[in-house]
Amino acid sequence: MHRFALALVPLALITACGSDEPAADAPMGAEQSGLVAQNPDLAQMPYPSADGVDTVDYSGSYTLIDLDGSRSNLTLDKDAGTYEYVSPDGTTAGKYRRLDSGRISIENFDGSIGYFSIAPGAVYRLSGAGSPFDEIDPGRMYRRSDYAVEAGPGVATSPVDTPASPVPGR
Repeated sequence: MHRFALALVPLALITACGSDEPAADAPMGAEQSGLVAQNPDLAQMPYPSADGVDTVDYSGSYTLIDLDGSRSNLTLDKDAGTYEYVSPDGTTAGKYRRLDSGRISIENFDGSIGYFSIAPGAVYRLSGAGSPFDEIDPGRMYRRSDYAVEAGPGVATSPVDTPASPVPGR
């Protein structure tokens, strides 16, 4: 009897997981569509450079929208060498440290040291102190909302939703 019951368990699991609606026709949930908007194709993301700390004007405010919808803002001032970080957990501010011409670090970033590379219109949080400047991860990209993206192949608009600007002439 136990063998018969054990044989029915996989069949019951398969039946419970099935659906009459084909997977291709299933509507995309809000969670999935948000994830797609948050994680652009790597070819569409600003690329950091080995000398970004020196050559990119990265002063400005950057936003990261996490998968749960929470927002974090990082404001950098290149001339003063300062930052302000606002997250759902609070605000920190101070001086950032230049590591080399491609990376900076922030001493108190979500309770640990944050390492970043610089790209036109974005800063990327790196996974650690030894990470190369060109380690890019869509889930760790802080995007500058006022960055004007150049036209051309492989270019995407900003994934950061900003308030609509008034249209000139209306």
